[in-house]
Amino acid sequence: MPEHTMWIIPTDGVIPPQEPTIAISRALGCSVVSVAPGGLQERMSAEQPTTAVIHGGCFSTAMVEAQRWLNQGRVPTLILAEKLTEQHEALLLGRGAKDVIGLPVSETRLRSRLEVFVRNYADRPRHELHEESLADVHLDLQGRFVLASGVPVALTRSELDLLSLLADQSGQVVSRRDLATALGKAQLSDRALESHISRLRLKFQAAGSKRVIESVRGQGYRLIGTTEVV
Repeated sequence: MPEHTMWIIPTDGVIPPQEPTIAISRALGCSVVSVAPGGLQERMSAEQPTTAVIHGGCFSTAMVEAQRWLNQGRVPTLILAEKLTEQHEALLLGRGAKDVIGLPVSETRLRSRLEVFVRNYADRPRHELHEESLADVHLDLQGRFVLASGVPVALTRSELDLLSLLADQSGQVVSRRDLATALGKAQLSDRALESHISRLRLKFQAAGSKRVIESVRGQGYRLIGTTEVV
């Protein structure tokens, strides 16, 4: 029997290519189980998979909720989404997805991405995945550059202003209003601010740092990991 279990959570969508995903995952040694989004919370209270795939549908509340429950269980998750935009991809990655693939997708590309996903996450201890995600951030305000775990991160002026304010608070929560003010847009909507934060997170992820900015529901955001400001 396979040593790791992959849950596939189908969401509503026009494109129903679950069969190739299931077949490829089984060929890679995964024990595949289909779990309905509505039953995900209850199922996770009793057991948890090694990895998960949120499959199909456009960016939606159902997709975000499924990702939230998997995040709480620290389950590495891959998302396949229809009509995927750069903003939605950034949001999903910013919320912790290990990979996001737009649908439709060729079987060849799907296979290669699933192989990488399974190889990277199927057999690794969950605490190890959590520990490696915390970034060591070096912020040089005078030189206006940032290093994340030793890797340079190119930021815009607005992104650097956001990061500077978060760093000034030494890991404390910064309100959405204060962050909007730092951007010079006191009336900035929550959605627009989330877009700024998501792009910032995406740049850190591209540098190999999985978690730098944490959302605190109903309050704002805070910087996590070790931060040095000079």
